[in-house]
Amino acid sequence: MSQLMQNSDDTQFVDFCKTTDYKGGVGQVTKFYIKADKVEEYKAFMAQHVARAVKEPGCISFSLHADYARSDVFWVTEEWDTPGAIVTHMNTEWFLNNFITTVPGFVEGNLQIGFYLLNAVEPESKKKDCHKKCSK
Repeated sequence: MSQLMQNSDDTQFVDFCKTTDYKGGVGQVTKFYIKADKVEEYKAFMAQHVARAVKEPGCISFSLHADYARSDVFWVTEEWDTPGAIVTHMNTEWFLNNFITTVPGFVEGNLQIGFYLLNAVEPESKKKDCHKKCSK
């Protein structure tokens, strides 16, 4: 049986990012349950948020994805090159004055959030012949 993916709350992860000696990349995946009448407004707002985030220093990737089964569920995936980069992102004027104040009006219920360290194992895909191996 599945369990919630929450492995930390925002405060614990931010504290980790502010105090860790870890120098590698970090990531976050968040599952948003959006009010049915707010889906289009949420998508428009998130298009602005994603466009800003991908331009920030240290952003490796930042994307909004639709759930395969529910039209009111969205997944945000983001990866940053260091813990400090995600902390900087969460302290931008846009994040504090727009994201934090606007998104709660779209959300129904609780978010599910998972935080992780990047590249715990060196992926095979980094090898030159990745496409040959991946297509088999």
